[in-house]
Amino acid sequence: MTLKDIMNADMGTVGQWVAAGWRWWTAELAGMLPQRLRASAGRGGDHALAEGRNFRLARSGRLHSQPGTGKRPRRITLALPETAAFRRQVELPILGAADLRRMVEHDIDRLTPFAGDSVYFDIAVIERRPLTVLADLAVIPRDRLVRRLDEARAAGIEPGRIALADGEGRTRFDLLRAMRLAGGGKQPLPPAAGWWIAVAGLVALLLAVVIGRDMIALSRLSAAVEAEAPIANAASGLRRRVVAEQARRQALARRRAEHDPLPILASLSDVMPGGAWVQRLTWNGVSLRLTGYKPEAVDIIAALRSSPLLDKVRESATEAPATLAAGQPFDVEADRKGRSK
Repeated sequence: MTLKDIMNADMGTVGQWVAAGWRWWTAELAGMLPQRLRASAGRGGDHALAEGRNFRLARSGRLHSQPGTGKRPRRITLALPETAAFRRQVELPILGAADLRRMVEHDIDRLTPFAGDSVYFDIAVIERRPLTVLADLAVIPRDRLVRRLDEARAAGIEPGRIALADGEGRTRFDLLRAMRLAGGGKQPLPPAAGWWIAVAGLVALLLAVVIGRDMIALSRLSAAVEAEAPIANAASGLRRRVVAEQARRQALARRRAEHDPLPILASLSDVMPGGAWVQRLTWNGVSLRLTGYKPEAVDIIAALRSSPLLDKVRESATEAPATLAAGQPFDVEADRKGRSK
């Protein structure tokens, strides 16, 4: 089946596909139920027991044998006696409900004395084993089941299910479903399926509306973004220029603070000993050189080392200068802390 086949199919074909999908899905869900729940589902309930050409309602015990009067037929379970079908227990591999049915359908000639195209059958799992399942197989001739179905409809009963009833009134199997799967009868959707289809259609419509609205909103947002793109680009360029100018100003302020001689001069004024005077000061932003005169007993290097801004205070002259009348000359160098040449 291709996408073209699906698009070209008429509503009747699509309805059959939906009905087949619904039956497959419900069968898979039923197969997942525990055995005790599947067994309890067949006990009691409102169903009609076939007694010859008459039908007796299980709950009230009243016969229901009059032809239909034009009113809506009762949609209940039609229960046939167990003797109406051929029964056999078979051991099958662990498979899904649909796969088990296909497997039995291919082997019906071997498992029963009937030809596959002359009977309707249904299977019910009795026990699940580690590697296999034990199933109960019910087989009924097609003409017999069709005749019973026609008799029930003539009596005003529209079977929603054709089952086999034991002596205690418990029903098992669904031969009407087997008849529909084999294509031997009309395949209407279950009553609840219409509501579920309507719900699914409404959900799909809601999703389509939501997706459509989101697409329209996204298109409008994209148009608005494109319209504002020139302004946004101009603002982004301006911001980049402002950030670059701010970084340049911060770097300039940092370099100015590092090379400013005023803090060095203030520190020298605090640490220079009395009696010493500076003849020449050289400052290149990194290192400092001082030349001048001091009393002989004054240690100019020790004084400069006490400055919190100076580091690596050292003699600059290679030869010891001679003492003059103005005092002993000195020539020292120092680096600013945190900086190097």
